[in-house]
Parts: sequence; C-alpha cells; structure tokens
Amino acid sequence: MTNFDRTVRVFMLPQLIGSQTLADNVIVIDVLRASTTICTAIHNGAASVVPFLEIEEAQKFSRGDSSILTGGERGGIQIEGFDFGNSPFEYTEERVSGRTIAFTTTNGTKAMNQCKQSSNVFIGSFCNFSEIARSIAEHPKIDLICAGTNGEITLEDCIFAGMVAENLSSESVVNFNDQAEICRKIWTSSKSDLQGALKQSTGGRNLIHLKKEADVELASRIDSIPILPKLNTNTWNIKPA
Repeated sequence: MTNFDRTVRVFMLPQLIGSQTLADNVIVIDVLRASTTICTAIHNGAASVVPFLEIEEAQKFSRGDSSILTGGERGGIQIEGFDFGNSPFEYTEERVSGRTIAFTTTNGTKAMNQCKQSSNVFIGSFCNFSEIARSIAEHPKIDLICAGTNGEITLEDCIFAGMVAENLSSESVVNFNDQAEICRKIWTSSKSDLQGALKQSTGGRNLIHLKKEADVELASRIDSIPILPKLNTNTWNIKPA
C-alpha cells in the first residue's frame, strides 16, 4: 500500500464539488481573467478586493463611499457604470493604490463563493505560480477549484491546475483524484506553447474577438506578478497573504 504525503483534488468546475467538504487549503483558478486581474490589482497596491456574486451587491457596497471602486464584467464586457472591467491592464497603481475594489465577474467570484468553509483560500494563476506553490508546499490536503465559463470546463484553468498538481507530484507522493490526473496530462501537452494553448481556448478566442489579446498574453506569463492574494472567508475580502 502506498503511503501518500498529501491528497490533491481538482474540481474542473465548482458544480463538481457537489456535497463534498472542501479542504482547508483551496486555490481558486480563473486564469482568463479574474485571477490574473486580482493578482494585478493587489500587486499594484489595492487595499483589498471584495468579491460579489451579483452586480447589484457590488453597487450597493460601493454606493456613497468614494474610496471604493467597482470592477467586473458580464460576458467579458465591462459592466455599465463600473470603474473597471476585467482586464488586468486597467488596474494600474495610479488608479487602484490604496483603494478597495468591489469586484464581480461571470465565473470567478462564483467559484470563490464555494469556499466559505475553508480556512486558506488563495487566488491562483500562471502569473503567481511560485507564490501559490510555496503557499501549499507543506499542506497535506489541497483542493484546486477551476471557475470554468458558464458551466463549461475551460482549458486554461485546467492547464494551470495541472501545472500545480504536477509540481506537487515532483516533491512528494500524492494521492490525486481523476480530475487532477486529467489536468496533469493537459498541462504536459500544453506547456511547450502555453500562450498558444491559451489563445486556442474558448476563453482565449473570445478575448481575441473582443480585441483583448494582450490580456491572454499577460495571463500566460509565468511568475510575472509575485503576489499571493488570499480571500479571508471571515471578513470576505482579498488581501495579500
């Protein structure tokens, strides 16, 4: 019998969690683009990012407080009346430093909402891979939740989940669920041309159609943003860990 050092599960969609209890240590993945955008905003000095499921909730939270900005999208398009969309290039230091951002997206913030019972919820993407790897290096049970798009599994999220899983397998003996094994294989087949793989995904093609190809290119840059955003499930905001 194999003695496993840790257990790593991937959920290729939040809906696939079902009635299972999540581990205390969770990585939420929405490569295109919520994870990458949140990493960018926190790296550029945002005081916090507060995730919301609904547009109206974000609007209510920010109403009457000039220190709070609104960011997010529906269908990849900036929400009318919001300060930002979901492009990381919008969240510059000049615009976000010291500010709180009420944030709602089509998929990423829904995935975060599944993690309310977990103690350590980190936001992960290729841009902060090494920070993610360090954050979970000593934990015996880890879950990776891919946001997907409108209930569909997304290639880019699975590639990153596979990258994290493969890295863990090189350091210890790991018990993977089948979704993690699938993602490891996807990572192996994609890593030689990561940017190309992201551009070929449905999310990548949609962004290219929206003239946001630069967002895809940024999201594919491994370790370009050395930050570890953590969602505090008690205060329900994201700050640097």
